[in-house]
Amino acid sequence: MNDGERRTRLTLEPLEGRVVPSSTVPSAPATTTALVQGAGYLFLNGSAQGHVHHAPTNPDAGSTITFRGHGQVTPLGAVKVSGSLQGTGFIRSGTAGGTVQLSNSHGSVTLSLEGPSQGGFTPAPSGTYQFHVVSGTGAFAKDLGDGTVDVNLVGDGISLTFHGAPNRY
Repeated sequence: MNDGERRTRLTLEPLEGRVVPSSTVPSAPATTTALVQGAGYLFLNGSAQGHVHHAPTNPDAGSTITFRGHGQVTPLGAVKVSGSLQGTGFIRSGTAGGTVQLSNSHGSVTLSLEGPSQGGFTPAPSGTYQFHVVSGTGAFAKDLGDGTVDVNLVGDGISLTFHGAPNRY
């Protein structure tokens, strides 16, 4: 080794006992039914029918249909049904989605829907969608629930068949 050259010896240090910075933000813990006083679980089962309206939209955002109708859904009983379904727009692939509101004289329940994977510029299809209760009013204000809904679009008509999932909370 020359007098002008220095060698540095590389070593590894253990990380135990050190706090490593993270770029993720901690999320809030999931709230279970047992932790929400007065919450109930809606095991939604039943069917509804209605009429579809094809709303003009920007094709880049995907096509949207809205619907209104009525049905019988346990444990709510006779309900009015309204909602919308959104297809995919200017993307390579994605999922259709939407919302459904079930209402009666005791209150309402709003469901978020997520449909099957599909290509871009595809309207919301008939098929099985996952649903989650995202809000409620009146007697259903604190209720939770999820499951699947079979959506059948024929011409200007729609039928919805709800299959509640067992309480996993």
